[in-house]
Amino acid sequence: MGCTFGSNLPARPRKLCVPGISLHFDDLNDKLRLMLDAKLETEAKAVAAGVGFEDKKLIGKAKTDPSVLTAINDYFAKLVHNKHLLPQDYLFVGNGNHAENLKLFCTTNAFFTPAIGIETDPQTHERVFVVNSIDLTKAHPTLFSRAIEMYDASYPRVNATFDFATFTFRSHRVYDAQGQPLAGYADPNIALPYLCTLLLYFSQVVHATIHIFDLIMVTGILDATEHNAFLFKFIDPFPANIFLKYLEVENLLITKNGALTTTAFRSDYSKLIVFSKDLLVLWLHQPSADALLRHFFFSGITATAGEAALEEILGSTLILHEWRQHLSHARPFTQQLVEVFDHRHAGVIDTTDKLLASYFRGIGNDVATVASFQTWMELMVGMNLLHGNTLSMTRLQLHPSILATLTPAVPKFTDRDDALVILLLGTISGIEPHRRVFGSSVLATHTEYPLLRHAVIQYDAVMSNAQMAFYQRLKADPEYFRQYGWILTDYCLEGIDGKQMTLTTYV
Repeated sequence: MGCTFGSNLPARPRKLCVPGISLHFDDLNDKLRLMLDAKLETEAKAVAAGVGFEDKKLIGKAKTDPSVLTAINDYFAKLVHNKHLLPQDYLFVGNGNHAENLKLFCTTNAFFTPAIGIETDPQTHERVFVVNSIDLTKAHPTLFSRAIEMYDASYPRVNATFDFATFTFRSHRVYDAQGQPLAGYADPNIALPYLCTLLLYFSQVVHATIHIFDLIMVTGILDATEHNAFLFKFIDPFPANIFLKYLEVENLLITKNGALTTTAFRSDYSKLIVFSKDLLVLWLHQPSADALLRHFFFSGITATAGEAALEEILGSTLILHEWRQHLSHARPFTQQLVEVFDHRHAGVIDTTDKLLASYFRGIGNDVATVASFQTWMELMVGMNLLHGNTLSMTRLQLHPSILATLTPAVPKFTDRDDALVILLLGTISGIEPHRRVFGSSVLATHTEYPLLRHAVIQYDAVMSNAQMAFYQRLKADPEYFRQYGWILTDYCLEGIDGKQMTLTTYV
């Protein structure tokens, strides 16, 4: 692959866009160039799809103009080839009921889960769920509130409470960046879009960092599997999307004039790169998918209410139930793969584990503790199941009421808004099928070994059956499906409402 790690590092390390982490490559070889070229072609098709929105320009339209929402819905309607699977007048970016949207996103979308905490209501003395963009006590910061500390200081901070039994919205308060109450936001319809925007900023920071994580992980596994052609052939389909995605992050998102600092959201670049590295270190220190679930996804629960509360929430079905069902397959799937590889070539996983440990020791001081194929695979499953939730999350950002809050002082949409919409549409348009976290036809056709084919196809079928079952439950209530399916269809089969892929698809 033209890359080496560990004790034989080349003289020129490649620093990443976050501090203190370096990978060590030779010059890009022909294979990597082919990967990038193939992905560039896919990206070009996706962006071209987004550009198809240009005949519905936003520029100069009032932010309350209903034709903007109509135009965005019409765009998505053109992508759908199986309209008979959807209710009539389906809403592709929702109805703007952000109290219900927040309930669904917080309980079903893994990007939002780390923002959730638990507090006691001072008036009723009942426990409530909270999503606090500012930690007024400075005692219980969540990853979300930490991220918002680096956000534009002029932007309002919104804290909200939700019912502990149902996650129904209860109340909200709005503050400035110093924690002083702000007037003019008593109406939830005014305040909650700002909370959604802050959550979207946090989610997009996490999203960008996933692509850095993937680069680190994939370069490591490529290096660690070169010693065995059979294992390397299994890994080979993974990198095709990884390298260019990282370059996009480095050049378009986590940069001084990028979408996370200037052009879409406004935040402090110097703080952003440190926060992104903190996320990477957190993820790369987890030994398993279950540890990742507890220490990242549900970290807000632990930070605000302790371990006992976390166990209570994990024992219920209220938060992230469907997503956790998918994640629960990470360990048995990986264990089956390990058994298959060792059955084919005795000792191959032990050698791979040693090479992985050497690689991760070499990328930075105490950056990672990944030291086995089992851990590598479980973490990749967890983080890329998370990536599947970008689809509904990005659609939330396309609702005009959310777009309007990016520049609240400007009454009309500008060319900047129009460019952002086209970019967002381009990133969630087009299909790259058959690339699933839990095996797929791509992986199955890359090996002739019957035991490996069986494992891959078996888990692909398990996930497809779960997605079909979820779709059947969703369509049992056509009106709710019509209004909120755009959030929940992350868990349905690919293509149900024009989404380019579903939760179990790897990008």
